[in-house]
Amino acid sequence: MSIPVQIPESLTQNKKWADWLAELPAILIACAKKWTLRIEAPLSEDYAQMSFGYITPATRADGEKVILKCVPPPIFAELQEGPAHF
Repeated sequence: MSIPVQIPESLTQNKKWADWLAELPAILIACAKKWTLRIEAPLSEDYAQMSFGYITPATRADGEKVILKCVPPPIFAELQEGPAHF
């Protein structure tokens, strides 16, 4: 399975994420298989600033368009904690 992975410079600036970025292609393939997605090239519009995650459009098997967002584990943990504070 070939997935167009284009890592923006904004993500490579954080050296703590080097291991996660190296695994990103495999993570995207696993997501594609798990949810039967066809993953497209990542968003490149100005509003899609990828400073703490990888955001890419995808299409489900039923044709529905979705957005896949992958974030490093520390950020994922923070995102999960956020709603608990409200």
